[in-house]
Amino acid sequence: DGHVYSGTSAKPANEPGVFYKINATSGEEMWRFETEPYVEGPRDIYTSALLGDDGSVYYASEDTYLFVSDAETGELIEAINPVALQEGREEDRGTITHSSPTMISGGTMYLGAFYDVFEDCTGDEAEENPGSVIHRGAVYALQTSSTGLANSPWPKYRGDIKNTGRVR
Repeated sequence: DGHVYSGTSAKPANEPGVFYKINATSGEEMWRFETEPYVEGPRDIYTSALLGDDGSVYYASEDTYLFVSDAETGELIEAINPVALQEGREEDRGTITHSSPTMISGGTMYLGAFYDVFEDCTGDEAEENPGSVIHRGAVYALQTSSTGLANSPWPKYRGDIKNTGRVR
């Protein structure tokens, strides 16, 4: 769509991460979104954006939140914590999202994350995880309002649904 979408690191740690839409030709900042401290912990945005065919842009922050913004205006549509959606799970402060979202036709989005579970460890886990911390990972499937990727030369990380890494 002639724009670059990019996130930044929150430095110092008490500052928000920032996600930008930039005009690819002029370099002009079109809009920015600053993360809020939804949970204690990092708010960096390391993921690549995904453009949905409904005009939404999807991106995740290091504190596990998946943000949905209007790609044209930057207005926040929704902030989703997929970890909190799991039955019986509480929001974990140790949760990190570095994976970029991907989407299949029909609008199902997939997002990977890893998180720390604070519990009593036994045996080998206790030796590998001092301080009673176990590292776990998950892939979340979320239904979106999009029906698929935007009709764009580069709607997501690795380019297209087949991950060819090539512009059409």
